[in-house]
Amino acid sequence: MTPRLLIAPIALALSLASLMSPSAQAGTQEPRVLSFSGYDWSVKASTGLVGPGPNQFSDDPANVSLDGQGRLRLAIVNRSGVWTSAEIINQTRLGYGTYTWTLDGDVTQLAPQAVLGMFTWSDDPSYANREIDIEFSKWGNPSAKKTGWYAIQTGVFPTPLSSNFAVRKATSSVHTFTWRPGSVQFQSTAGGRTYRWSHTGGDVAIPGDETPRINLWLYEGKAPSAGVLSVVVRGFSFRPLA
Repeated sequence: MTPRLLIAPIALALSLASLMSPSAQAGTQEPRVLSFSGYDWSVKASTGLVGPGPNQFSDDPANVSLDGQGRLRLAIVNRSGVWTSAEIINQTRLGYGTYTWTLDGDVTQLAPQAVLGMFTWSDDPSYANREIDIEFSKWGNPSAKKTGWYAIQTGVFPTPLSSNFAVRKATSSVHTFTWRPGSVQFQSTAGGRTYRWSHTGGDVAIPGDETPRINLWLYEGKAPSAGVLSVVVRGFSFRPLA
């Protein structure tokens, strides 16, 4: 199944959120670092609201932890009346190649306000921060059916290139994108179905100082309604171009 290309209102919301740096850390304190899937990752923390969202991010183990199997758990947590989100930032720049995230759990059960992101990001604004996204969210709409999103930020504000799809319920799923000179190919497999979308053109970024990241946050920073507020990532892998 190949979703069609579209310019979506939700993609606009994503683009607006991206204007606020996802890398903001609180003060001068060294970030917490954890080892996951063979890489070191910084855990994002902020004392106030930062992007995306905006949200407050916490490095508390209740928000970001590893279980006994080495799986990553990200959670949105209410702490003393303040909702806190989670993000980890790979410390290694990887560039062209195939990025793969394997999830345990059903992303269709996330709270309508929750957003799961698996993406690349650079704080350098060149090439639209070199942002390539795989995301799952209902963007605040409990009745939304197409909750899977692929997006490439091209710098033609406010309309990134994007495609969305109705992901099946599944206890596990695999999500990848392959970044090559002039093209990005996306693929997700869940519940026995595979979804694909690709884009080719001169608006695809070239590598720079971007790193892969994983986050779980609240759309527009709004308090969540009923639904799941955590995700488990079984693993992340990267394969450079041959």
